[in-house]
Amino acid sequence: MDTFLGLVGGAVLGFLGGLYTFYFDTRRSTRDARMTAYRSLWSKSALLPMSPRNHGLTYGELRQLWGDLKDWYFHEGGLYLTRPARNQYFTVQRSLAVLFERPIDDACDKKRRQPADTTADQWEPAYQELDDLVADGDYDTIRCALSELRTQLADDLSSRSRS
Repeated sequence: MDTFLGLVGGAVLGFLGGLYTFYFDTRRSTRDARMTAYRSLWSKSALLPMSPRNHGLTYGELRQLWGDLKDWYFHEGGLYLTRPARNQYFTVQRSLAVLFERPIDDACDKKRRQPADTTADQWEPAYQELDDLVADGDYDTIRCALSELRTQLADDLSSRSRS
């Protein structure tokens, strides 16, 4: 009987130890993948620093950033975003989208099931040509959204903790 209990106890402890190892190895590998993906996203946001301000930034470069972020999301790192980081990522994308496309009804937003806004017919882009310099208000809007995204990325990785 003691041998049987020893075998069962050993099997249970072995199983729990394996589960524990699997759980923490999975978390570690996800964190490593997230670190790599976040590093890439972080560097893309360098286009709009707070200081020194990028006075030569054009709407064409913002449009390229908009596409680069979409590519990053689908091919590199969107899978690793935490929910708060994902929300902030989409705030950045919506801020950029406003500059380049007519507002559309978001079919995924189940809270908005009313007719499309009639002011959408009066939409005009914020620029005349893609090589126009970015207006200060547009720069500040996108820069702030990117700053909040970077803050969330750092929070996700606990990279600014005091340890």
